[in-house]
Amino acid sequence: MNEPSNSKMTSSVRAIIGAEVLIIDQDESVRDGVSQLATEAKMISSGVADPADAWAILQERFFSVVVVDLDSPHPNAGLETVTSVKMISPTSSIIVLTPRKSYEAGLEAIRAGAMDVVHKSPGSIEYLKNKLVLAAGLSQQWRERQSMLREASATHDKFLQLLMHAEREVTDLQDK
Repeated sequence: MNEPSNSKMTSSVRAIIGAEVLIIDQDESVRDGVSQLATEAKMISSGVADPADAWAILQERFFSVVVVDLDSPHPNAGLETVTSVKMISPTSSIIVLTPRKSYEAGLEAIRAGAMDVVHKSPGSIEYLKNKLVLAAGLSQQWRERQSMLREASATHDKFLQLLMHAEREVTDLQDK
């Protein structure tokens, strides 16, 4: 029975507290609703109506989660937004919101880099809240993994330099 320890679970929960969420949606009521969900999950949110405003914010700050409306500012424009967000902030998790149930649009959003597509409906509120928390955790894990890989690479490089230096010294001693 490998149950996660309380310290690991507490650490994971602590990692998402204060995580930042950027909401890109023309509809102010949707931005406010998603912001409220983020606040309930102990995350900090910012919202913009126009993707162009989002670019400026993403250049300045990191967001663990970016929520993108598929149809802001016009139908399917969110696909371009997802692609751009992934280029600017590759470690951000992206959730796409859509007012219609369209398999093709959802598939395109996933291909563009979204982790999930959520239908805008009252029945999806709890699901979206859970996805916000999951997305923030995944973003944090990805950044931690990248940091460990960089550290391991640096340690490996240092080890190789020391090994090459030791080999040169052995060769010099053998030549004498």
